[in-house]
Formats: sequence, structure tokens, C-alpha cells
Amino acid sequence: MKGKGRNRAVKSLEIYVRKLAQANGIKPEMAAHIFHLIYEETPNGGISDDDLESLTGYKQSDIRRILRLLGDKRIIVSRKGRHPRKEATRYFWRIDSDTINVSLLTLKKKVLEKLVVKEAHDSGNSYYTCPRCGSKYSFDEAFTLDFTCPRCGEVLEEADSREGLERLRRTIDALREEIARDESRIYRS
Repeated sequence: MKGKGRNRAVKSLEIYVRKLAQANGIKPEMAAHIFHLIYEETPNGGISDDDLESLTGYKQSDIRRILRLLGDKRIIVSRKGRHPRKEATRYFWRIDSDTINVSLLTLKKKVLEKLVVKEAHDSGNSYYTCPRCGSKYSFDEAFTLDFTCPRCGEVLEEADSREGLERLRRTIDALREEIARDESRIYRS
């Protein structure tokens, strides 16, 4: 990854790291901070959890929890090393571009799968919206509500979902093309 592509990938990964942290009961800003420190030290061979602790002031248990989470998702990898002054083994954490590219590709495929399911669902169902507050309801929900908005009492109107579906299909097509490009770049022989 070079230039703008790298910056975009790092930003995408940071968003992913924040969401991953939040879903696992970890402070998102702490996980993002650790991720950025590892990213900055990757060209130098990585950074140890002891160094992360001294740089951030975070508790070692929190740091290790974040490292384990990022490692499990193959965002970072570790290598074993020796402490320069002690005889203890240390682990140095770094971002491995090969595994991270595969992780991003896997994530894109999961997003694509969800979008395809949404497109199939949306194309087979009609929706109703409230012209006053903008609330959206499926046909079944609108039927149950007697086609009256429960928030403001306005009569629900059938929504024209063609434009939204077309936008969703363009997004799906673009993501499929991006996945194909990524696969050819990652798996080229």
C-alpha cells in the first residue's frame, strides 16, 4: 500500500478497530491509540507491550487485551525477542501488510454479503414512510399500525424505493469490483 491508498486503509482499519473494541467492552479511543503506536513502530520491527505501557500509561492488562483482540483478528502479528537488559522474553507487535490485506478483504466480503441480503430483502418488500417525521415501516408494520404513524399520527405513504435500491446495487457492484482487484493483488502468483 502506498500514498493515498495506505492512508485510506489505515483510516478504515482505525474505524474497524474502534468498532471491534467497543463490541468487546474496550474503550475505542484506547484501542485506536494502541493501533496507531503499533502502526508507527512497524517499520522499526514493532513495539513491545512494556513499551506501549510506558508510552501510554495504560494498564498492562488493558494493553494485552487489545493486543490479543487485534492479534485474533489478524490485524497485528508478534515476534519473540529478548529484553536488552533482562533475560526475559518479550513480544514485539507489528502490522503485517500481508495478513492485514487478507483481513480487510475478509471484512469487505462480509459487508458485501450483508448488502446482498439487504438488497434481496428490500427488492422483495414494500415500505411506507411518514411524510411528517420520516419514519420508515415495512408493509407488515404499516398494516399493523393501520397505515398511521405511531409517532405523529400522520397517514403513512408508500415509499418509492427504486432510487435507494439502485444506489444499493451500484454500491454492491463497486464493492465486488474492489474485492476482485484486491484478490488479484493479494493472490497473484
